[in-house]
Amino acid sequence: MSTDANQIELLVREILARIAQQTKTVAEASTTTPAEVKSGELELMSNVISVQSLEGKLREITTVRVRQQAVVTPAARDLLRNAKVTLVRGGKSNSAASEIETPQLRPAALIVLSPEGLVEVMKKQLCPRRALVASADKKVDQIVMRLQASLSQGHRLGVVIAENSFELNMAINRVGIRSVRIGSWTDFQLALREAAPDVWVLDSRHLNIPAIKNVCNRMYEDGYWRSRKENR
Repeated sequence: MSTDANQIELLVREILARIAQQTKTVAEASTTTPAEVKSGELELMSNVISVQSLEGKLREITTVRVRQQAVVTPAARDLLRNAKVTLVRGGKSNSAASEIETPQLRPAALIVLSPEGLVEVMKKQLCPRRALVASADKKVDQIVMRLQASLSQGHRLGVVIAENSFELNMAINRVGIRSVRIGSWTDFQLALREAAPDVWVLDSRHLNIPAIKNVCNRMYEDGYWRSRKENR
């Protein structure tokens, strides 16, 4: 091998050695645990925190920090509770808003969203201590957002009286909230025993006012939701 060839060979080896060292350094840096993971804290900046937002991210996590006004779905709260993870609202830089949430006086257990023409009727049928009755928006996405906000603010169960019950029930489940559609008293009894959802979609085409009143009072009196300890 000529002198020039030897020099080229040495130069190539040197370059390859440097590349290998740089690759090793990058690989080690990429596996380094971020500060927030080392401290056991996961910060999520989404406006809505669902089960999908948390799946696969809770390993070695003891605290999940979210925006002050973020909506945390009931299913996500259950997941955090089962994983023994504390929910904290507010950014790290805002000390006043970064305090761990503490239990507060809860609003009525049920939030009942009703067609505008039935609001006053339902208010007369249901005890205000049990249920807050409000007008339901005509758009499905707006109803879903209202339910998310209401459950996040402390209402324990959502009830929606609607004709488009199938579409609405599917839309609610898509955002990670447990929902069930009810078209008869038999449906209700089965769901109460087997499903225990967070939102009940009552089909107004098959349930009259007395039936809706009985459903709301029965789900409240059953009290299955009282045993749910949320990270609030």
